[in-house]
Amino acid sequence: MKYAFALATIVGLGSAQAGIGPVDLTGWTDESYPAVSGFPAGNWVVAADNLSVTQQNNGQPTMFFSDFDAFGTDLVGQLSSGGGDDDMIGFVLGFLPGDSSNPNADYLLVDWKRGTQTFDFGAPSNTPGGTADRGLAVSRVTGLPTADEFWAHVNHPENPDGGVEELARAATLGDTGWSVSVDYTFEFEFSPTRLRIFVDGELEFDIAGVFQNGRWGFYNFSQAGVTYSNFATAVADSDGDGLLDDADNCQFAANADQRDTDGDNIGNACDPDIAPVPNDCVVNFPDLDAMSQAFFTSAGDINWNEDADFNGDDTVNFLDLDLMSDLFFLPPGPSGVINNCSI
Repeated sequence: MKYAFALATIVGLGSAQAGIGPVDLTGWTDESYPAVSGFPAGNWVVAADNLSVTQQNNGQPTMFFSDFDAFGTDLVGQLSSGGGDDDMIGFVLGFLPGDSSNPNADYLLVDWKRGTQTFDFGAPSNTPGGTADRGLAVSRVTGLPTADEFWAHVNHPENPDGGVEELARAATLGDTGWSVSVDYTFEFEFSPTRLRIFVDGELEFDIAGVFQNGRWGFYNFSQAGVTYSNFATAVADSDGDGLLDDADNCQFAANADQRDTDGDNIGNACDPDIAPVPNDCVVNFPDLDAMSQAFFTSAGDINWNEDADFNGDDTVNFLDLDLMSDLFFLPPGPSGVINNCSI
C-alpha cells in the first residue's frame, strides 16, 4: 500500500513524510440528489477536529466533496459503516459542484454494496426498479440519473437525461460485500487517463480511459452511519516520470528531461502553443500554420523549428501533429510550475 505511512502519520503511528498532509474537511460541501418518498437528503456531520465526517441519513444519493481538484493529488483514508442496512457506501471522483442538478454531469462513482437487493424507488423516478449486486464497482455517471439507475448501475431508455454505466468490478471484492464496523483503507491514484484504487493494500482497480477533472467526494446511498476518517493527500506523479506534479512542467505527459525550448515553463511534451511569439496560451490555427512550415524537417534544416518537436526526436512529423490535435482549441499543459499561461 503506497501511502500506508501517510495513514500512520495521521493517526499518530509514524513520522511525517514530505508531500503528505491531513485533509481538513472544513471547506468540504455536501450535496444530495432530490429526495424521493422515504429517502431524504444526506446529513453529513463533521467532527470537532475536522478530520472525520459521518453521514447519518438513510436516503438519496448524497456526496460530501472537497474544496480541491482530484487531478494532481493522491488520496488515502478510511471508511467504515455501522449496521442497520446493507446498501451503498463509497466515493465520487471528478464531481463538480452542482452536478446533482447538472444535465452535463460526467464523473466517476465508486460504490460498495453489502448485500444483493432488488428494489423499485417509484415516483418521481420514471424508470423501472432493478437489482443492486453486492460488491465493489466503478461506474460512470452522466447527466441526471434516477434513483433506480444509481441503484442498479444502468441507463434506462425511460430516462433520456442521464444514467449510470458500470465500468468494472473490483479484482477481489467485486462479489464481496462490506462488513459492519470494519475500517477499510482506500487509496486512490487518479489522472486524466488512469484510475487505480487499492483497498487494504490490494490493487482492486486499474482502469484506463478519458476522465474529467473535478473534486474528490464521499458517497452514500440508502445507508446511514457511515464514517470517513484519517484522510490524507499526497502530491501525485500522474505521468510516472519521477517528478511530482507540483514541480513537473508537463503533469500528464512523461518528460523526465523537462525539455522546454521556448522557455515558458510548459514542457514541449505538452506545449503545442508555438505561435505567435509570445504564445497566446491556446492551441489554434496559428500554431498549426507554424507546424506546417516545419513539417517533415529535422534539426539543422532550413525551416526547422525546435518548438514544434514535442517529443524531442529531432524531427517534426505525425507524432507531433497527434499531440497538437489532442490539445486543439485548448490551453497547453497543464504545468505544475508557474508559467507564462498561469501568471
